[in-house]
Amino acid sequence: MSIEKIFEYIDAHIDETVRDFQNYLRIPSVSARGQALKEGALYTKKLLEEAGVPDIQLLEAGGPDVVVGNDSAFTDKKTLLCYGHYDVQPEDPVDQWIAPPFSADIVDGKIIARGATDNKGGVIAFAKAYEAFKKVEGKAPVNLKFLFEGEEEIGSPHLDDFCIKYGDILEADGMHCLDGGVNPSRLSPEIELGLKGILYVELIKHGPKKDVYSGSSVMVENPVWRLVHALSTLVDEKGKILIEGWYDDYVPPTETDLDLIRREVEETSEKALLEHFGVEQFAYGKSMFEALSERHYGSSATINGIVGGYTGEGSKTIVPSSALAKMDFRLPPDMNDKKQLEKLRSHLDKHGFGDIEIRCLSGRGYPYKIPITEALSQVIIKASTEIFGCAPAIYGLTQEDIIRHHLGMPVVLTGFGPPDCNLHAPNENMTIDYLRKGIKYAALIMYEYGKLPK
Repeated sequence: MSIEKIFEYIDAHIDETVRDFQNYLRIPSVSARGQALKEGALYTKKLLEEAGVPDIQLLEAGGPDVVVGNDSAFTDKKTLLCYGHYDVQPEDPVDQWIAPPFSADIVDGKIIARGATDNKGGVIAFAKAYEAFKKVEGKAPVNLKFLFEGEEEIGSPHLDDFCIKYGDILEADGMHCLDGGVNPSRLSPEIELGLKGILYVELIKHGPKKDVYSGSSVMVENPVWRLVHALSTLVDEKGKILIEGWYDDYVPPTETDLDLIRREVEETSEKALLEHFGVEQFAYGKSMFEALSERHYGSSATINGIVGGYTGEGSKTIVPSSALAKMDFRLPPDMNDKKQLEKLRSHLDKHGFGDIEIRCLSGRGYPYKIPITEALSQVIIKASTEIFGCAPAIYGLTQEDIIRHHLGMPVVLTGFGPPDCNLHAPNENMTIDYLRKGIKYAALIMYEYGKLPK
């Protein structure tokens, strides 16, 4: 089997791939709104059908359809599970996009669309890599299974039940996901050898039954101020979480983990990284080593947005009737989302904020790490270096822990979106060149994994 011929096929069919990709991106499959998820699942299924995957099913366990594909023709080869998701983030704020977020217009060589990098780019890379093997060689280089869901962007609330119900058809030797971009400094993929859990909540303060004239503000408690005061108790001025017992179950990074960070610091341009974020320094004045250590191994409390009162043009003098803050907490091993939620509730009560309502929107509580010596880790590192021309950025962990928890296989997350891919932000994009590299990346991972002994 010649990997060069596979690459030649990918190059020769890139125009067709781009057209399919644009059609995929034009489906506004926003899970936060439950929008167009059926259409997203059906088009994902169509991609696998046209690629030649022999066994494809639409399955569900309480949520939108999960697309499952299977080509397990070999008895003497390993099985690789390819995971992705067809749902996307909301497109707000729409007025900051240079092209409509679901138009998939090509602007200056970039395909502009919500989901271009996160994660329809990854899904189509798996499908087109498989197609190349089928068209050129008549078969895949390894046993392959595909799992593409429609709720990742809201915390995969039904994936636990799905894995319990259909675990037997998902069994594999390893799983990987193509979701995210390249390192903005070295322009090679980031490889995540673990995943953080997540707790996503809304904190709500209800005030007067309706907005009140602000001349009466001394008579009516302002729910926005009340919420701000509650939020201020959660972290200190350096970003450390102050919730009692928050770090009780935290497993600190090992010396090997820290060595990976030291290597990353040596090989990464601090200037380029700061420019990528558009800031002059790292948060709270941290060094790059400290910032990267927290990014990969720390826990964080992030206010994603605050809503309350009047924010329109001009002035309106009111005491708002309510205030709401959306927050996510990132949970490294061995923090559990349910336990951390209890600690948050206890903290607010203890500090006199029992009136602040907590609404849990999603949780993911199976953080983990796998060793860099794991066979799947080494295959992906090798493929990344060959396709992108330099060594990848290797991290001990980041934020598909549910599958590992239920099925017990090693899981590696990587990606190939351009450095300014803007995932989760306006003008999310994928360049044609990075799309081409991403498909070759997926193909080479399949090829190299197929060479390993069973």
